[in-house]
Amino acid sequence: MDKILINFDERNFNIRKRSIDAMSIKLNDLMNEFYKLNIITKDGVNLNELLYNENYINELISQRDDVAKLGFKNISELHKLFLDQDIYNQFTEVKNKVLTDFKKAHIPLNYFMLSNGLISVNKTELEALAEGYKTYAESDKEKFAYEELNKLTECLNEIMENINEISKRSIINPRGMNMNLIDFKDGKVRPSIEGVRTLSKQLVNHLT
Repeated sequence: MDKILINFDERNFNIRKRSIDAMSIKLNDLMNEFYKLNIITKDGVNLNELLYNENYINELISQRDDVAKLGFKNISELHKLFLDQDIYNQFTEVKNKVLTDFKKAHIPLNYFMLSNGLISVNKTELEALAEGYKTYAESDKEKFAYEELNKLTECLNEIMENINEISKRSIINPRGMNMNLIDFKDGKVRPSIEGVRTLSKQLVNHLT
């Protein structure tokens, strides 16, 4: 069965996406501070290690050819010997703030990718995230029900296109439709006299 999209919770998806976009900006701020350390990496920067490994900077320093030759047994304080302490302290301050923000936002690092020195949002992960905000018809019966209800909503939308914004609230609003517009008789739904007269007064376009 072909999947039929019933609903996309665009509002909550966009809220989440904005949080992810905001976090990518903060990660770029962190990367800017990292680059000020002038550390040359052989295999690029591991973003997970940069954020969560407190000794990562020292590990990177220890990989430098000139440092490796010295054979330090304890590398935990190499930053004190090879880095400008003011710049290192600034990096640490920004990193701790970004890490705190990450924990509050509960955003996995797989939503971000580092390329050419810049952090960007991983589009593949974002598309996967969007799927979590979508609801699909899961059976042939749901598919049929959706198609039938869609006919009704299309008719309502066509009516609403011919009503001015102020009057729309008297016809339909987030709570539902004005049920006085229809009658229930003999098990069937039909337009009510009140509905015809009410709706005709609200129309702003001349229908032919």
